[in-house]
Amino acid sequence: MNWVRLRILFAVIAFVTLGMFLFIYNWDKSPFFTPAEKPDVLTSYIMTPVDRQEKKRSITLVTGLWDVGRNERPMTHYINWLKDTLGMDAKFIVFTDKATNAQLPVDKNKIVTVDMSLEDHPYYARYYERNKVILESTKYKKSVEADHLDNKSARTTLPGYNVIMWGKAKVLEIAAEMNPFESEYFVWVDAGLSRFWWPAKGDAATNVRWPSNDPEVLKNAFGGGVNGDRITITMQSGHKWKDTATQACTLPYSGLFVGIPGIAGGIIGGTKKAIRRFRGLQEKFVDDMLATGVTATDEQIRPAMNCVDKTIFRVMSASTPRFAYSSAYGFLDVHRSILDGKIEIEEAL
Repeated sequence: MNWVRLRILFAVIAFVTLGMFLFIYNWDKSPFFTPAEKPDVLTSYIMTPVDRQEKKRSITLVTGLWDVGRNERPMTHYINWLKDTLGMDAKFIVFTDKATNAQLPVDKNKIVTVDMSLEDHPYYARYYERNKVILESTKYKKSVEADHLDNKSARTTLPGYNVIMWGKAKVLEIAAEMNPFESEYFVWVDAGLSRFWWPAKGDAATNVRWPSNDPEVLKNAFGGGVNGDRITITMQSGHKWKDTATQACTLPYSGLFVGIPGIAGGIIGGTKKAIRRFRGLQEKFVDDMLATGVTATDEQIRPAMNCVDKTIFRVMSASTPRFAYSSAYGFLDVHRSILDGKIEIEEAL
């Protein structure tokens, strides 16, 4: 009788041990977001399930869209641009409010949506009011006027704008934790990416195969260096990172919001390790900057962040200047260069 009980006990222990092993091994691959198991992530996000039988992709594109009150462009324009962007041959995780998500294409094989309002954004509580105080201050308004900046632009008038610009880092980190497509690389692309496609604006998204899924091409573009812990940022054609970063290191915080030419903010990414490291450095930089009464966009602070840690970035630029099509964005030249394999990488200064 004792032997029978012992055998039953061993069987129960084995069953429980196996179950715990399978749970620990697979929880990170679950198609459902389980924030309780992932620290520092809001618990209110709702994620759409993804077909687990679909072939995994080496890279996941991450984007987000929130209404921050821009008057010059209706939200409907951004939603339409986002729909076109989602037409690309790529896997996506999309962060936006529930109402906007309801208007997006439903394709569980390639698009995962996460309900996140602007107020639920992890950086809203952290930065919105602090940024608002600065934008409304007399000192800041005088600086905008003195430097001949647009006093009606989103970055100089709307507190939520910088929240979502800085928030790219945090949203990337959340996406990397979710990882529904079992990817190695996670790259932010702006929701309105499609409006900059070449040769003509409005090209059908289905004609744009970006990014490549070739492991070697992706490793070159987003591999993060020897240790895999550098974040890849992009430069516009015709600009050199060394010149931009050197200039940034000579400026005080108050000089950053004027803008340093060359940085393209619409594409940024890397490995999970690189994203976590980048997010931590950026949070400290923004906290320190805001404490001095200065605010600046994500593009404007990246060269200055390099002054704090010269091992944080890999800088990708196109080697074919003829693909430069816009003075404000580096989408196309980088996109074409990735496909052609013509990518220049600067590891360090």
